[in-house]
This record gives sequence, structure tokens and C-alpha cells, in this order.
Amino acid sequence: MLPRRLQTTILLALVTAAQLAAPRAATAQRPPVVAVVSRPGMRIYQQTVEAFRSQIRAEIRLLAHPLGGPSPRKWLVRQRPDLVLAVGQAAYDAVRPLAKALALQLVVHGFVFHRRDAAHYCACAEAPPGRAIDAFLAVRPRLKRITVLLSPGRRKRLAVVREAARERGLRIDALVTTTPARALSGLRQAARRIDALWLIVDLTLLTPQVVQYAIGLQFRRRIPLMGATRRHVVKGALFALDYDAEEVGRRTALLASALLAAQASPRPRGASPISTHTKGRARLRLNATTAQRIGVRVERIKPRAAEVLR
Repeated sequence: MLPRRLQTTILLALVTAAQLAAPRAATAQRPPVVAVVSRPGMRIYQQTVEAFRSQIRAEIRLLAHPLGGPSPRKWLVRQRPDLVLAVGQAAYDAVRPLAKALALQLVVHGFVFHRRDAAHYCACAEAPPGRAIDAFLAVRPRLKRITVLLSPGRRKRLAVVREAARERGLRIDALVTTTPARALSGLRQAARRIDALWLIVDLTLLTPQVVQYAIGLQFRRRIPLMGATRRHVVKGALFALDYDAEEVGRRTALLASALLAAQASPRPRGASPISTHTKGRARLRLNATTAQRIGVRVERIKPRAAEVLR
């Protein structure tokens, strides 16, 4: 039997240890805080955010950041997030310069195509270029070259496109220009040399006027036009290959969950880096009316799991 004084000392030590451990346990059990920044009024971004929320176990704090609105700096300081998700180029442009200043350890973005920081994580929303080129070949089996319209900021994407084309024996003619006005001029000058036209995602060039001119050129020359998104197909482009908003939301959630799990359980030195690849299938959209007008047989491409818009 231990002396009473020693028993009391041991009991007090156990209580103190329990009290000190309690906050640590509570902290360990606290769900991660994810700050989501997105431009309001954009249905595709809203759908992405909702899909993200449904797929991740975290406390979500949402900031609807208007285009050209005030810096989200103060809001991010108050939230103290474990991870920041920026949906859309405008939201990411607002978050990117704050990342280092606020020591934001994890930044994930979706639907972002320009000015990406290599330290941040992209749930990329651009479809594999090989599938797009295969779609061109499905409707024009003898096609030898594709003209791609882009700005200088998208040269990295051009390199990936050219590699996919080279593997399939095709040539890529790049129409590189800096403004929508110059894009229109370039398309007019190159019109007779264009056998197929591809509008890759480019927020610098793809104004409604440029897209509409490309669609008109498609009909005049009876050439296949690959739009950047489903909206271009609705307007009249022959086809487009892109991801649904829900798919991008799912991909960002998988990526964010993996990053948060790695942060909670640091990897031992020398362990392989975290995989940020998430599986997902882009959907090919086809405008059946356009196909008929330019002499493309829908059945050539429909077996490729295309969504046919009438």
C-alpha cells in the first residue's frame, strides 16, 4: 500500500496529464478547414463547388469572390484554412499572390488554365489531347494537319498537343496571337489553309466574337471545328471534349482529401511523393445539325460515347 501523500501526488499527475492531452485530442479530431473561393453567378462553378462539398469530409468556408472584387486576404486570415480551393481563373488570380504571404500550405484549383503556380495543385479540367485528335480523325480519316488557335501563355499546352499529334502522324499548325482582334485577323488570313480548327481553352482569345467567327469559318469551308467547351457545341461547333462540372468537383475533392491526409500523417523521409492523379473521363459532345451541314456522318463518332446535341 502506497503512502497517502504519494497516492495524491500520482493522482494529481494523472489528472494534469489528462488535461494536457485533452486539447491535443480535440485538435486531432477537429475536421480540416477548407476555404473555397469562387466567382458568384457562374453555374458551372457552383456545380463544381457542390460536388466538391459532397465528396470531402471537411468544414467548408465559402467566399463568393466577384470579378475584380477586393482582395480575399482578410477573409483568408480569419479562416486560417488547412487548404484553399480556388474555382475558376478569377478566383485563383485573387488567391495566388496571397499564398506565400499568408503561408498557405495547400492550394488546389479547378477550371484554371493560365498563370498557374507550380507549387499549387491542379485538378486539371483539360481533356487528354489524344482523344480530341482521335475525334478529328474519326470524322476526317485522311486529315493531315490541324490548326490550333492559342495565345503565348498556352505554349505548354501546345507542346502536349503537338506530341499527341506526332504520335498519330498529324501536323499541328499553331496560330499564336495575343488579342481577340489579332485572332480574328489571323483566322481570316489563314482561312484557305485550314483543314481543321481547334479552339483550345484560352481565356485571352476566346471571346464570343472569335468563337462565332470560327463557327462561321467551319460552315463556309466545311471543316471540323473542335470547340473548347460544351457551350461552343451548343452555339454550333461540331464537337468539344471536356469534363462536366461535377466531374471536376469530384476530382478536386479526391485531390484535396489526399493532400489533407498526407498533411495529417507526414510521410517518412524517402517515401514516394503523394499521387495527385485522379481518374476521370472527359465527355465528347457532338452537334448533329452541324455534322449534317458540313457533311460529317454522326455514326462515325457516336460509338465513341459521344453526347449528341440536336
